[in-house]
Amino acid sequence: MLSLKKFIPLTAVLYLSATLSYAGNEESSRTLPRLSSSTINSIVGVKKTIEQNIELEQKHMQQVKIDRDNINTIKIISLAPNITENLYSLGLGRNIVGIDSLSDYPAQVQSIPKVATVSNIDFEEILNLKPDLIVVWNDFFPNLEKDLKRYNIPARVFRFETHRITDFGDAILKLGRITHTEDRAIELRENFRSKIKELRNTYMNYPSHTVAYIIWDEPIYTVAENSWINDIIEICNGKNLFKKNDLSYPIIDKEFLMLSNPEIIINATIAHPMLNIPKRLQERAVILNKVNGMHRISTRTIDSAEEICQIIHQKDELIDENSSSIEMQESMEENGSALTKNEELQE
Repeated sequence: MLSLKKFIPLTAVLYLSATLSYAGNEESSRTLPRLSSSTINSIVGVKKTIEQNIELEQKHMQQVKIDRDNINTIKIISLAPNITENLYSLGLGRNIVGIDSLSDYPAQVQSIPKVATVSNIDFEEILNLKPDLIVVWNDFFPNLEKDLKRYNIPARVFRFETHRITDFGDAILKLGRITHTEDRAIELRENFRSKIKELRNTYMNYPSHTVAYIIWDEPIYTVAENSWINDIIEICNGKNLFKKNDLSYPIIDKEFLMLSNPEIIINATIAHPMLNIPKRLQERAVILNKVNGMHRISTRTIDSAEEICQIIHQKDELIDENSSSIEMQESMEENGSALTKNEELQE
């Protein structure tokens, strides 16, 4: 499409053409104005510019079509496990030629060459794989672009950036656009947003409970405000006791945890099912089974969010069940007493 700047001179040419045509229909006695050579050159220049812009636009659209037609031949390297999952969600599993050492989902990734750890990249292996695109978590490998140039690797780099739960939709859409899977990305984004909204609406009327989310217990790592995990806790109508902190994942000590006195402790440590926390608090801890879905933001995060909501409000369900049982027991006792009195009267 032509921009507004390009459209203005085109409009002027059309207007001039219409004026000349109108003048030709006037009385033959009237004389047409003569155009100066500079005006003619200006019109010719505008025409050439328009033709060049149309040609460039056509070439651009042809290239986009070629890229889309050749999507199956695009080679991608993923340098984070959540990125690997999201590429599979976009239908790009067959395009992945290299992954990081932590990528383990879905099961098909096991056969893909591992080219990086959390702190190191095997650039020689990447050079052999000849990728077209490398997708990396935004906070990792800040010198990646420079290193690729040093090894003469011409691959493009896309940095997948997500901090808050609202960032995910935009990030997956951007990834979809550069991989020509935009339609699928839009579908994933809308589905994700819809389910988050559904969770919020479901639990907004539940009573709120104070929560401590433990990622690691030696030392104790938790989550603060600038984190999608905190967002999920609040969506579930939980109150994160350690929300106010400059770090997204602050360290706290046992004494502070004790003083904070959380109603619910979500154990998301994976490797430590028995938390190294004061015994008085251990009975409040509940293991989060779907940890990877929460720590690796992807389409699986919704399933983990549902589990967190259930953990936060499981006591509400138990209280309801207990109160119903008590009411039923009291009702049975009252009925029993009434029957006994009737029997006594009949005697």
